[in-house]
Amino acid sequence: MTLADDAAHCGACGNACGDGVDCIRGVCSRHVVQVSSELNHTCARVVDGSVWCWGSNQFGEVGDGSLEAARPGPARVPGITATSVAAGWTHSCAIVAGGRVFCWGANGGRVIADDARGIVRTPTEVPFPGRAVSLTVSYGTCALLEDGAVYCRPEFGGVPALPYLRWTDHVVALHGGWGHVCVLYDDGAVGCGGRRGYGQFGDGNTDLAGRDYVAGPVRPVGLPRVIAIAGGSSGNCARTVDSAVWCWGQTFLGDSSEIAWVPARVAGLSPVRDLWSRRQGFIVQGTDGALRAWGNNLGGALGDGTSVARGAPVAMTVLDGLRDDIVDFAGGLDHTCALLGDQTVR
Repeated sequence: MTLADDAAHCGACGNACGDGVDCIRGVCSRHVVQVSSELNHTCARVVDGSVWCWGSNQFGEVGDGSLEAARPGPARVPGITATSVAAGWTHSCAIVAGGRVFCWGANGGRVIADDARGIVRTPTEVPFPGRAVSLTVSYGTCALLEDGAVYCRPEFGGVPALPYLRWTDHVVALHGGWGHVCVLYDDGAVGCGGRRGYGQFGDGNTDLAGRDYVAGPVRPVGLPRVIAIAGGSSGNCARTVDSAVWCWGQTFLGDSSEIAWVPARVAGLSPVRDLWSRRQGFIVQGTDGALRAWGNNLGGALGDGTSVARGAPVAMTVLDGLRDDIVDFAGGLDHTCALLGDQTVR
């Protein structure tokens, strides 16, 4: 072995990294500061503001202008320098300087452009009425503006509406699933809207279980004061002020078909300092640093070394040597990505 083909010596001799790429832990890599995953694709925001996406691309969700079935490696999204990125079901979005929002991919329900295009191949501005500071992108596109107001496209009824209508305000964070959105208010309360067929609202109302798109926002009952929320495909979890985790809807605790119509505290967890969604499951990190996860385990996405679904939290053993370096998680249907403190992704 020579320096040219020794991965531990990337960046040296004949194994130099390219422009904008550094040798990090023996691997040529860009410095990633944010990662976002959804159904079958992932997007990353790099320290220079560029956005790179990979994975499923049949609807143009990777954003490089192509419609290849899949992009196995990161492709740069042209024309944008982002401050935030959000991957959705079949489209993706980014916030750029000035709080403007640009999206690309499937345009079903006119979630991107107010025209008949089925696919928007390159980043196109979505004109929200103010500066966006955060996005949740799934069945549609919802933006939290700097004044605390939330606007969504399309409206909760599946119908696009321009100009936008203010859905709710006094919001500090938002997170969506596959048809619903929940927000965290500045007083620690939670409100949800959209589809409610799996108990996503947590209000105990099963009479409307089959009804699509209730505007809301509806507040879950019996939920203690919340400091962080995470939306799964058809359920939600929240981290409360006492470092506990409460979940409602279909959150893959117990049997995968089980529904919690009102919030319930997750048993068996030590005090939790972080909470993440991986769409059909959730990940928590305890105050002791231990990582635990539950839910659908297609492709081994839980990181426990198996592909067996888990209805209760189990240790993410695949990250045992890296748990103290974890900054963030993002997950889709059957994959999970972890962002480390050295700005690399696993």
